[in-house]
Amino acid sequence: MDDLILRPPTADDGPGMHDVVVRSGVLDVNSVYAYVLLADRFADASVVAEAQGDIVGFTTGFVRPDQPDTWFCWQVGVDAAGRGRGLATQMLRACLDRTGATWLETTITPSNTASRTLFRRLAERHGATVETTGRYAGDLLGPGHEDEEHFRIGPFRRTA
Repeated sequence: MDDLILRPPTADDGPGMHDVVVRSGVLDVNSVYAYVLLADRFADASVVAEAQGDIVGFTTGFVRPDQPDTWFCWQVGVDAAGRGRGLATQMLRACLDRTGATWLETTITPSNTASRTLFRRLAERHGATVETTGRYAGDLLGPGHEDEEHFRIGPFRRTA
């Protein structure tokens, strides 16, 4: 992954982002259209990781209109080739830096220990606090879906 590029996504990246999610086997799979739309309309608050012309990871999110200092992370996807290299952390930090946000919010299911660890380590590494509260009941999200717990992390210092 010597030639790794972190960049804003484009609509053309949507199908590749969808493929990363499908291959992960653990992320909620949305339509290709959803990823095209996110890449096109929320490019300023999202990141694609590209290596040798292939998408190996992405992070999608948006700045909350009611809290412009807060970036909401909607989904993080890392392909097998990018795992264990700190790619998710790099993409999260890139989104925080690009948006100028000092707070990060996301939701995570109780069983998703990888994501819970990722976000707690990110907070620890940057001296930020983690506040968790209940947020969305699983039955609201569809049959068999776990509850989603809300994480609020920060404040983060801006980097150059």
